[in-house]
Amino acid sequence: MRVELMDAVGGAYTTNSSVDRLIAREDATLVAGAKAGDAHSFELLVERQEGKIFSLAQRMTRNREDARRCRAAELSESVHSFEEV
Repeated sequence: MRVELMDAVGGAYTTNSSVDRLIAREDATLVAGAKAGDAHSFELLVERQEGKIFSLAQRMTRNREDARRCRAAELSESVHSFEEV
C-alpha cells in the first residue's frame, strides 16, 4: 500500500518511492561532500544514519549496551574511512 506524504516545499503530494529517491539523492550529495572534506556533510550523514545503525546493532546483539559499542565502533570506522579518501 502506497502512502502519500505532503511535500513540505511545494505542497504537492508525493509517494513513498519518490521520497525514497529524494533521500537517496540527498545522501549521495552528502557523501560527495563528505568525501571532498566537508565536515558538515559528514555530520548530517551521521545524524541521518546513526539510528539505523543502532537499531541494526541492537537486533543483532539483542543487548542495548553492546549495540551502543557497535554503533560507536562503526561511526569511528566511518570517520577513518572518510579521512583516507
